[in-house]
Amino acid sequence: MKRFDRGRRHEETETETKRGGDEQQQQLLLLSPPVLSLLSPLSLMKEAPKQVLLSAAAAAAAAAAAAVAAAAAVAAAAGAAAAAGAAAAATAAATAATAATAAAAAAAAAAVGLCLSATLIWCLCSSNQQFGCIDRGGDSSFVKETNFFWLL
Repeated sequence: MKRFDRGRRHEETETETKRGGDEQQQQLLLLSPPVLSLLSPLSLMKEAPKQVLLSAAAAAAAAAAAAVAAAAAVAAAAGAAAAAGAAAAATAAATAATAATAAAAAAAAAAVGLCLSATLIWCLCSSNQQFGCIDRGGDSSFVKETNFFWLL
């Protein structure tokens, strides 16, 4: 039995030696360029969280830029609406000014018409020949009783 145990131990020692050699060969294989190129994706997997963080940061920056662009668009729309409102207010003011001018012109025309009417009445009723008014037969009693001159 001792022999068998020694033989078995000898076999185990040889197997361990072979395993040790296999491990060395595996380590040497891992250092070879083709294996290193295969391992590079593994190293990239270790770097993947950094890339994910960088991608997330880039996405957040893009979202922030989009929000700023949207805010600028809203501000531009508000500016356009304010400009349209200002244009409408200017149009309303111009319309009001036109109406006021028309009213003033109508009042002036009415005043001129009133003056002309009063002058015509005075001239028709007056016997004063120096203004070229019509003489109604020299009877100036109506003019003396009703002084149209003071109406002007």
